[in-house]
Amino acid sequence: HYLYGYSFPGSCHAMGADDAYISFRYAENLFNGLGLVFNPGERVEGYTNLLYVLLMVPAFLYDANFVYEYSSLLNLAFAAMVLIAVYGHAARYLNRFLAGLAVLLLSLHPALWLWITSGMETVLMLLLQLLAWFLAVRMAERPGAKRLAVLLAIVALCVAVRADGIVTPAVVTLYFAIQGRHRMAFAVAAVALGTLGALTLWRLSY
Repeated sequence: HYLYGYSFPGSCHAMGADDAYISFRYAENLFNGLGLVFNPGERVEGYTNLLYVLLMVPAFLYDANFVYEYSSLLNLAFAAMVLIAVYGHAARYLNRFLAGLAVLLLSLHPALWLWITSGMETVLMLLLQLLAWFLAVRMAERPGAKRLAVLLAIVALCVAVRADGIVTPAVVTLYFAIQGRHRMAFAVAAVALGTLGALTLWRLSY
């Protein structure tokens, strides 16, 4: 996908999805001191992935033309973390061979590679979703303060990564509620709504 073009309907074999370049433009203007804007002087929120936009800013320390490569490398790292997380979770319930087979099948999925080279935040969101779910399942079996703290951090990141990132915390909240873990459900919901509220207030003020 990286060498021969991003295969996606309407992409015309472009380098990454066209939507990714919205994030790149915001990141470039922020790096250049123009603010979080697409066009200088116009404070319009044209992105839906605030945290990923911020993650793109360091690319411009090297070269403005490096941002797509930087995004692909970053997404590749996130994908590697996805595979590690899947193996670790699967190995708890299956033998090592089956856990390895699960990782192999996932690593061969064309959509995973398509999104790695998309220039978008999809793989990061997948990683956060899996970590949230795997941790929630483990906490339902054995709760712990440290695990809850990590889960709450992941929940906040989910909300910050995508506009629809609140969905994952909502599912985890429902899961804990069904399990009878009402305090954990309340904590997840409170952090998710608190993060969303803080981002909304910042949006309105900015």
